[in-house]
Amino acid sequence: MVLIPLLMATLATPAETVIFYYETRPPLTYVEGQGLGGLVGGPAYAAMQAAAVPASLVEAPFKRHMALIEQNRERACAIGRFKTPERERLGRYSLPIYRDGSFVAMVRAGDHRMGNGSKLLPLLGRRDIRVVLKEGYSYGPTLDAALAQMQAQRINTPDTGSGIVRMVAMNMADLTFAAEEEARTLLAEHDEQRGVVAVRRFGDMPPGELRYFFCSKQVPDSVMDRLNAALPPLK
Repeated sequence: MVLIPLLMATLATPAETVIFYYETRPPLTYVEGQGLGGLVGGPAYAAMQAAAVPASLVEAPFKRHMALIEQNRERACAIGRFKTPERERLGRYSLPIYRDGSFVAMVRAGDHRMGNGSKLLPLLGRRDIRVVLKEGYSYGPTLDAALAQMQAQRINTPDTGSGIVRMVAMNMADLTFAAEEEARTLLAEHDEQRGVVAVRRFGDMPPGELRYFFCSKQVPDSVMDRLNAALPPLK
């Protein structure tokens, strides 16, 4: 874990401080100066400052910080999580921070089973397709439902986005999913994957999902109200 104590936290007692968990995931969230930048991290950090919430930023692996929030062990929020029915039962959500671009698939460029404009659902019905997914992640309700019913082989991994793309490039898996802006960044960061991994846009891919602060039930209404008031409406 990496702790970035915010100035506002120094004026609060430990019991009042809210831990805000994040994972470094360009272009969505990354450290910038003493705070966060990125498509999600930037507006989330700005809202935290505007709301004057006593806070500490902590970088921690996805599964670890989500487990802590869902177990309601501390006053904490995760930055930029999708909404799922299970999480709604275990925690609470802010208003939306950001809407992702449409999901795309990342596949090997030479795999002719998966051309642009083809349909995703028939592919997920094929037993010879290997789909690699980040362990514990939600891909939004529409895609989560399709993945739960698929006949394709599912490979769960705790690896990073870069590691997952490398699995596709090395023929350890056939496809994975990412929001379009994240897919572009992943390919730009890894020149060795250019020409090996390609982005595919399926005709039945769902639109981008909303991202929120996902908080434990220990976070009081007053804090949620201040965060919500500080978040600008999405265009």
